[in-house]
Amino acid sequence: MEDIETNLCNPALDVGWVTARHRIAERYLRALFADHETTFTDHVTGRRLQLAHRRLCDVREADRAVSTIAYSCGFGDLSWFNRAFRRRFGMSPGAVRKKSLLPTAHVSQELHPPD
Repeated sequence: MEDIETNLCNPALDVGWVTARHRIAERYLRALFADHETTFTDHVTGRRLQLAHRRLCDVREADRAVSTIAYSCGFGDLSWFNRAFRRRFGMSPGAVRKKSLLPTAHVSQELHPPD
């Protein structure tokens, strides 16, 4: 799991890459994830989506294109990323970014003094 997390953004990260790197059988790797009631692919996709979501909401990355963020998180297909993102978060990546980067309205104390 630690190696997967370390290499999460590597687009080559897949079952074959991990099994070759750690010299384990694919069946064994799949069993490890089954013990956690998930699959390797679902785990990696979920972690990448979380990372992409976090980056899309980060004001420091506001100038980066959605596609650039998706590719930098290890996704290789932008259409698939957009569909998976919308399925996971209920909004498109662009809508999440827009919503998260809206300036928050601050009500001044002078307009609404404490009781």
